[in-house]
Amino acid sequence: GIGALRQIAPEKPLKVVKHYASSSKAPLKIRHFKDSRCQRTEFFDPSFAFDNANGSRWMAAEGDTLQTWMVADLGVVKPIKRSELYFVRPTAGHAYTLEGSTDGINWEKCGGHDNIEKRSPHTDILDKQYRYLRVSIQDGIAGIWEWKMY
Repeated sequence: GIGALRQIAPEKPLKVVKHYASSSKAPLKIRHFKDSRCQRTEFFDPSFAFDNANGSRWMAAEGDTLQTWMVADLGVVKPIKRSELYFVRPTAGHAYTLEGSTDGINWEKCGGHDNIEKRSPHTDILDKQYRYLRVSIQDGIAGIWEWKMY
């Protein structure tokens, strides 16, 4: 192709002020091959789902299989057009529930799907106002590369 036919202003994702999850996988020491000076430890903090980096991700702890979730707090109630979830290992598929809240206590379902779908990103159109969004992973690898809200 020749590129865009007209200039399109890029969308700026909403800023997540706080984030927390049901659990986080313990740090993983990467085994070196041949050179012992190549020491590396991988971490899986929830903040990595919002850092715009392809080299980091949030992963739930190994035993966290019944209620695996993550919450994004925008700080104040804001209009949210859509949510984009980039799950770990998208070719294996995921099922999830997306909920929104203005107070962090009362939640309403605003997206997700019960069947396992193979795609990236998983996009939900919200067109609502929330302060908090919560994703609960029902099936698939319990981890998120990136989560963006617009």
